[in-house]
Amino acid sequence: VLPSRQAAEAAEFMAQGREPVHAAASDLCRQLEILIERTVEDALLDSPGATKAIESLLPEDSLWAIRPAFDEIFVDYLEYRRETSTFSADDPFVDLYFKLLRFLDGLQLSGTKGEAFSHCVERGDQGPRLRILCKDPSRFLGGVLNRVHSAIGLSATLSPSDFYRDLLGFDRERLEVLSVSSPFPSENRSVVIDASVSTLYRLRPQNYPKIAERLAAFAERVPGNLLALFPSYRFLDEVVSRLEVPHKRVLIQTPSGSDREREQILEHLRSAVAGNVLLMAVAGGVFAEGVDYPGDMLKAVVVVGPCLPAVSLEQDLLRQYYDE
Repeated sequence: VLPSRQAAEAAEFMAQGREPVHAAASDLCRQLEILIERTVEDALLDSPGATKAIESLLPEDSLWAIRPAFDEIFVDYLEYRRETSTFSADDPFVDLYFKLLRFLDGLQLSGTKGEAFSHCVERGDQGPRLRILCKDPSRFLGGVLNRVHSAIGLSATLSPSDFYRDLLGFDRERLEVLSVSSPFPSENRSVVIDASVSTLYRLRPQNYPKIAERLAAFAERVPGNLLALFPSYRFLDEVVSRLEVPHKRVLIQTPSGSDREREQILEHLRSAVAGNVLLMAVAGGVFAEGVDYPGDMLKAVVVVGPCLPAVSLEQDLLRQYYDE
């Protein structure tokens, strides 16, 4: 993704400096900002929606043409930082420079892989953006996997195996599949389905109060920490605003949460007195995947779903590609 807002922020940041390199860098960032905005506005001129897929309108020539100027200013800027001993871990211009490089790499790769990629423009709350969507990672992952002696793909969600073999680019002649059952006794797990509420998209508003009430009742009955997973942040926020759980501390995952905030929440779960935490999070996020909860960190999980992806341009492009 190449957002105009990031270019604008970098331009404002550099404009605060007093050296010629600051002025030159600020002007260059403004040029990139204008280029992105004009591309998006031209592409969406006759489109009522906020997003649109385009296959040939990304300004590749203009982006490549601006690259040498960015390279030159970037080197001068690093030299200025070195001479003045003012390096910073958080530098909007440096971040923008590397984002531009990665975007150009994506353009180059998408030009060689054809229909596996879509070029998109977006206009929304985050401002105009250019985007490259990879719909089929097997086109280049397969090449990487087949250059190594061996690779192991391990996940609880690699089923059906034939589909994920092709999606990830594994060579079927070299592939061995092993499926093992869960080591945890099924009799130790209680699965409860609450059919008294509906999570259908069109019925959610009228069910928010009831979902909050049922979740609170469930949380009060669980003798320990509890994790509740929602399909989206908006759904989560609507329920949180109606939730009353007097005997548990409610922690909430936010879209902008940092790694430090994540670790703080996990530490609360580890050290919670008498298991008094209810963690509200989104499915597919950092608290739902790729994380372990050993011992008594969690006693139960509530899945408010099914957690299907939201209707979006990206999902529609993926659906069309895999349907074909």
